[in-house]
Amino acid sequence: MEITIFSISLVLYYAVHSLLVHPKIKSTLTNFIPSKLYRLFFNFIAISTLGGIVWYYFQFETPALFENKIVQMIGLILAILGGILVPISLNQYKLSEFIGTQQIVNSDAKNLLVTKGLNHFVRHPLYFSILLML
Repeated sequence: MEITIFSISLVLYYAVHSLLVHPKIKSTLTNFIPSKLYRLFFNFIAISTLGGIVWYYFQFETPALFENKIVQMIGLILAILGGILVPISLNQYKLSEFIGTQQIVNSDAKNLLVTKGLNHFVRHPLYFSILLML
């Protein structure tokens, strides 16, 4: 039952995340939230809801699957790889733009699609890296 609730929580998290970046949803919400604050709003929702999911995850007792040494080793390797990729991923973005503070200072700032580096292989390398870590 816990795994089902956890899985549904993750699906809902990613669905809300995707909906919030959809142009029509974003356009509707910017009627209530100034567009220069939208990225901060988006990040607040993403971090707070993910925080709840992570908290819920740590309430589980360790499943038998994770007691297997081979599975633990694979998990450790993936976590290390994700940890290595996070700073590489962050280097591809302007941090103030990513967080949303640049939009407050310069509301005309345009978010450009990055297609170099890791973005050449995966749409959002930071999310991919964090997923590997988890």
